[in-house]
This record gives sequence, C-alpha cells and structure tokens, in this order.
Amino acid sequence: MVEHSAEPWWTVLGQSVSSTAPPVLQIAADGHWETATSVTLAEGRASALEAVEQVARAAQHDIAVEIMWPAQAICGVRWTVHRWNEAAGRTGHAYDALTTGHTAEAALFALLGSAPSAMVEFAELGAVNAWRSVGPVALWHQGEELSEEMIDTALRRRPDIESCGYPLSVELAVTNPLPCWVGVYVSVPHGQVHHLDRQALHAVFDRAIPGDKAPDCCL
Repeated sequence: MVEHSAEPWWTVLGQSVSSTAPPVLQIAADGHWETATSVTLAEGRASALEAVEQVARAAQHDIAVEIMWPAQAICGVRWTVHRWNEAAGRTGHAYDALTTGHTAEAALFALLGSAPSAMVEFAELGAVNAWRSVGPVALWHQGEELSEEMIDTALRRRPDIESCGYPLSVELAVTNPLPCWVGVYVSVPHGQVHHLDRQALHAVFDRAIPGDKAPDCCL
C-alpha cells in the first residue's frame, strides 16, 4: 500500500494552483453559478465588495463566493443571505490575501474565517459554472469505502458528464464552520468538449482521502 500524505485535505488546492495563474472572484446567488458575477483583482477591492452586495440583493436563500484559478482550481464558501455583510467582509479579507502574495490555502482561510473541518464530508464531480444546470455526480460520502469500482459505477449512471461542454472539476466539501469546498479541474479540452481525465480524478482522491480509503487504482 502506498503511504499517503498526512497533509490536510485542503492542500490539494495549493498543489493544483500555479503561481502564475491570476485568480478571479465569483459571486453567485442561490447556487446559480451560470449567472455568477465575476470580478478580477485588477478591478479593485471596492468592486469586489460592491459585487457581493449587489448579488445579495437578488438572492433569496444564500450567497456564495468563489476564488477561481481558471483551468486549475476553485475554492468557495456559502452564507445564508441574511449574513451577506459577513460574506462581504470575508471577501475583503480574501482579496487582501490574494493581492499580497499569500498562498491559495491562506486565501481560502481568509474567505472562510478559519480552517475548514478536518475531514472531507463528500465529493462530487460537476461542470464548472454549470453545476446546477448540468447536474453533479455524487462520488463519495464520508464513511464510505472509496474504490475505483464505486467511482466507475457512479460515472456509468452519467455518461453525459464524461464529455461535457464545460470544464469538469471534482469538489471536496465540508459543512463546518460553513459550507465550503475545494474544486480541482479534472478534464482535458478537445475543441468545444471537455473530457474527464480519470487519472487526474483519482490523483485528487489519492491526496485528499485517508490512505485506507484510497481508490484501488492508486495503491
């Protein structure tokens, strides 16, 4: 059996982001990433905070903010809409971290306000910025034994997602202290279609899930 790293699961974020990738902030109401507001760091801190306030006005239930390193990785946090002021404040802290050279993990902690809970609760595969309209695939939940066969079975139910019009990411998520996730891109573009890279998918699990629950393909 391969010895797995004892590093926290969220380190897959930093491992997936290159220092040359300029991140952007995305803000979405009620999980509608298809119509999310995007703000570049160059647009300034005030623009990012204003975007959070504007999206919050349109939200009915919740507001979420993501930091996206295009084609590499994503991290995000969700708040109930009545806590939009907190979301704006944390977005400001994340903006400061990103513009002062902090690591991707430090930017996640700034957005969340602390470290996420220690154990991943669930993992899904979905389409970047079309999570709801395409529909994610549940791959694993905490307490389940993770295996290549289990992942294959889940993917067989959704053959449409393995070749998709959007980039694919596998998202590792927790609900404490707030709903929070780290997504890693696991697809390869071929023209207008993005094909799932199963080796990249399994590599994320290999790094983020405890060694005794690693997929058979990674042993």
